[in-house]
Amino acid sequence: MVTDLQEKLNEAQYFLGRMKAVGNDREHFRWNLSAFLSAARSVTMIMNVQYTRFDGYKDWLTGKIKEADSRTGGIIKYLNEQRRLTVHIRPLKPSAFIEVNLTMHLDIGINPAFITGTSATLATRALPQQLKIERTAVEETRKQTYFFDDIKDRDILSICGSYIEETKAMVLECEQKFEGKRNL
Repeated sequence: MVTDLQEKLNEAQYFLGRMKAVGNDREHFRWNLSAFLSAARSVTMIMNVQYTRFDGYKDWLTGKIKEADSRTGGIIKYLNEQRRLTVHIRPLKPSAFIEVNLTMHLDIGINPAFITGTSATLATRALPQQLKIERTAVEETRKQTYFFDDIKDRDILSICGSYIEETKAMVLECEQKFEGKRNL
């Protein structure tokens, strides 16, 4: 059976997957980031509703968040603040590094007017005017990598992935530690 916490965690993971899938569309990325932040933050909110009445829970959660923040450079609190901003203040507008690769396909041959020997010899000794070059295709690929304006050394997808891993560990431990005490 999937618990409420696991269900909300699955929702956050879904939006992380959507961010990866729509990464080249800035607007769709931002919308999925907003949805991710809301779903991810809801995990501990639901956890609080379900477990706050149990002895030791509040201290346990406070300690877990501090541990996770120290392992990840503060991303738990940081992403919670980003959710507060995007829900209550303004939409997030992350920076993007855009990598564009162009691949040009060329057919290179020897201009028939200059053939006086074997084609193998000509291919290695041909002068530029003796070559026949035709562009057959140009392919463009783009990859956008997004960053929060105040964290430039880690991209948003890796930050969100770390948040998911830390939250997943908290959910598993919480359910193991307190589930037997739960009485809903």
